[in-house]
Amino acid sequence: MPKIIITAITLSIPFSILNFSAYMKGIAPDFTQVLSSSLFVFLWFISSLFSGYLGKFVYLKAATSYWVVGMLVVALGYFAHIGVVFVPSVLIFAGPLYGLKHYLGTPPGILLVSYTILINYTLIIVGYLAGKHLKKIWLHLR
Repeated sequence: MPKIIITAITLSIPFSILNFSAYMKGIAPDFTQVLSSSLFVFLWFISSLFSGYLGKFVYLKAATSYWVVGMLVVALGYFAHIGVVFVPSVLIFAGPLYGLKHYLGTPPGILLVSYTILINYTLIIVGYLAGKHLKKIWLHLR
């Protein structure tokens, strides 16, 4: 499980860097940022689909831990006004998803962060369950 979480953090950094300028200014994401966030979500979905197909429940536990802890740390830093917690957590968890603002029309802030994390996590669960279902279909067709 730690390997999955380290991979998730490592994967988040380049996507966050791509979205950094728009996120820090609170402006609308440009095409590149929308595309990078969409790709980030797609990568999570595809890895969830394969993990579900392979029956790797540890992946779903790790993804759940990663996003739930991420949301809690972001919220703690935001509501308790702890910048040393809030800034790194936003860069890791919210930064890669900032391009989704284009689809939501929500102003930058904790609500946008919550929505984007919830959307990504929902797609992770859907991907995992779809992978499990595809395996059952595949085995049934054999």
